[in-house]
Amino acid sequence: MIQKLILSDLYRYTGKYSFSVFIKTYFRIPGFRFMVWHRIAARAKALGLIFYLLPWLYHSRLKYKFGMDIPPETKIGKGFYIGHFGGIVISSMAVIGENCNVSQGVTIGLSSRGKKKVIQQ
Repeated sequence: MIQKLILSDLYRYTGKYSFSVFIKTYFRIPGFRFMVWHRIAARAKALGLIFYLLPWLYHSRLKYKFGMDIPPETKIGKGFYIGHFGGIVISSMAVIGENCNVSQGVTIGLSSRGKKKVIQQ
């Protein structure tokens, strides 16, 4: 499952599937690297605390380094594309569909007042 998600993200960036393309993209494109570790951290969280610690630490480092705050709890469909990193904030309760593009300065949050108020559980 996680491999399919990462490969679909890779295809959105490059239009190709291969190990050499994965390596080049991983080291050249910060948005792709961030999403690889986001996918790994999200999967590790489902497996338990010991498996979650290392991916969570590296994911947290990338959040700070690239200026993106997308928690591992955020549900993101396949083919997610981050065009330009920096200033991206997405709520942990957000659900993002397939083949979505996000660029810098994007905030996806929750309503905290009015008729559409979301009560966190």
